[in-house]
Amino acid sequence: MLIFKIQYYTKVIKITLDYICTMFSDAQWFFLNETDSTNNVIQQKLAQGHLPEGSVVVADYQSQGKGQRGSVWQSKPGENLLFSMVLYPTFLKPDSLFRLSKALALAATDFASNHCNGVQIKWPNDIYIDGKKTGGILLENTFRGSDIHASVAGLGINLNQDHFDELQSTATSLKIASGKQMNVRECAAELFTCLTHRYAQLRKGDFEILDHEYHSKLYRLNMKTQFKSNNQIFSGTIKGVNEQGLLMIDNGSEILNFEIKEVSFLNP
Repeated sequence: MLIFKIQYYTKVIKITLDYICTMFSDAQWFFLNETDSTNNVIQQKLAQGHLPEGSVVVADYQSQGKGQRGSVWQSKPGENLLFSMVLYPTFLKPDSLFRLSKALALAATDFASNHCNGVQIKWPNDIYIDGKKTGGILLENTFRGSDIHASVAGLGINLNQDHFDELQSTATSLKIASGKQMNVRECAAELFTCLTHRYAQLRKGDFEILDHEYHSKLYRLNMKTQFKSNNQIFSGTIKGVNEQGLLMIDNGSEILNFEIKEVSFLNP
């Protein structure tokens, strides 16, 4: 566990870490009681000027938390980890940005796996425990011309919530999976450590390692699964995810490639 000391400066909390990778040594931390979206807070700060890479916003509650495909991320106040980080992956080409998504998903699984077993990545980057969703990642990128400028990575992970409404009937949390109560601030520091490690691998160009480990965690890989695309239901077998982030499904006669909005799992 990463140990940190906290000094309070109005709304900004600067954290002096006993150990930290130097690439994030200037990172700023912002802890908020409530906000519309932690990603929005980062975007607003970027619009006001430069924000050091690795800077983080953590909130106890989001009134308008965002998920993939325009969905809403619902979370009970104070029970879960609502976390956004700014990165500047200018070393990546725009057509290889899914490598960043892989690194983020692996960091989240590293964190969850520290507390329980059965952690997997449901394409593209949802975090599942024993077939139930416990977290998700929303990556929002900005460009300068054709080059990547900044990426805002929003991670929502269910920590202590143990009751979910009907819309989240397939959800779970680390507390349910492990039987342990989680400390949100400590979990934020632990997730930060995992993200730092995986981002360092990405910067070093360890793409094969990241790809291999991503596929080793991929939900329902090589398993017969039902999907829905263009209002049609079909059965297929996930064979992997290519470098552009397309899901490769063998339908029995050919390998089909799907973008995120083109296909969905019929069952969670």
